[in-house]
Order: sequence, then structure tokens, then C-alpha cells
Amino acid sequence: MAQKPQWRKRIEGKLGGWGLRLAWGVFRVLPMGAAQKLGAGLGLLAYALSVRYRRVAIANLQRAFPDWTPEQARATARRVFRNFGVSMAEFFKAPTMTREQIERRLTIIGLEHLDAAFREGKGVLLITGHFGNWELMARYLCMRGYPIAVIARDADDKGTTELITMLRERSGYKVFPRGNAARLVLKALRANEAVGILPDQNAGDVFVEFFGQKAG
Repeated sequence: MAQKPQWRKRIEGKLGGWGLRLAWGVFRVLPMGAAQKLGAGLGLLAYALSVRYRRVAIANLQRAFPDWTPEQARATARRVFRNFGVSMAEFFKAPTMTREQIERRLTIIGLEHLDAAFREGKGVLLITGHFGNWELMARYLCMRGYPIAVIARDADDKGTTELITMLRERSGYKVFPRGNAARLVLKALRANEAVGILPDQNAGDVFVEFFGQKAG
């Protein structure tokens, strides 16, 4: 797939940044229930309007589940967009959510393994993917008293990066920029802190076969 021109990426980044700041201004003043409903609606709107990403989502589901009918793939992709909209709303609300509010939305299994890892005193690497509400999980772990940092890729727009970083820090966890994370990660591990890594993004270096196509 051809790379987008840099000028186009910058314009899209700026537009996305303005939209994100507008959304934050709205979501921050809404009650949780209304915010989730609005997020779900925006996710469904994105599914309807974003032809490119809708096609990517459906194609990926068909690769992962070749026995599915086209209708199953489309219905699941639609739910993915809806759930992502809800997750976005919860991310905006996370800094002001109580522990009880978060616990009603999460199912926590195996926390004793995290406690055991911390007792070794060597720090913890939390490795997951971009599924579920990873932002809400980080907020919850901070509220439980765990020292958490995450490695994050900068957005194409500086203002977007600053807003997302601010929301994450208000939720109680530190943010390490992906390009300069190695030294910060080692320092955090030596201090017996946890570092969250979500490696399911294209790093542009090593490529392997994944569901029948190259992924890096």
C-alpha cells in the first residue's frame, strides 16, 4: 500500500486533533451514561462514513474467521466501531471516574499474578494489544496503587499528543514516548514499576507473516 504524502498526513492530523479536542470538551461535561451513548453513536457514524477503515476491519475479520459469512463479518465490524466509540468516551471520562464506576465496567481475573510479579522487585512488563479498554485498565490499576507507565506513539498532530498525554497523566500513569522509551523503561523497571506495552502496531522494521499477509 502506498504511503500517504506528508502534507496530507499533516492536514489529517490537524483535523483529527481539532475534532478530538472538540469531543473532549463535550464528553467531559456529560454524565457517564450520556457520554457512553454518544460515544456509541459516534462509533456507528464512523462505521457508516469511513469506507476505508470499514473495509479494513471487515477484511481482517474475514482473514481471521474464514468460515464467517459476509454478514457476520460486517455485523462484527459494526460492533467493533461502536465499542471503540464507547471506549473513547470512557477514556475522556476516566480521570474523574471512581473506582466503583470502573469496577462495574471491568472483569478482573488473575490480579494475584501481578502482585506476585511485583513482589520479585524487578519491575513488570504488561504486554497486551489494542483490544478492550486498555486505557480504563491502566486507570484502574493506578487506583489500586500500582505504579504504572505506558509506552505510547506520538500522534501526527502535536496538539493531539499533548491532549492524550494529559488525560493519561490525569488518570495517574506516566507516558513514555515510543521513540525514546528504552532508558525510561529500564529506569522504571529498576524502581519496581510496571510498564505497559501494546506492540500490535507497525514498527516498520521486521515483517512476518500474520494471517497470510506481511505485518511489522
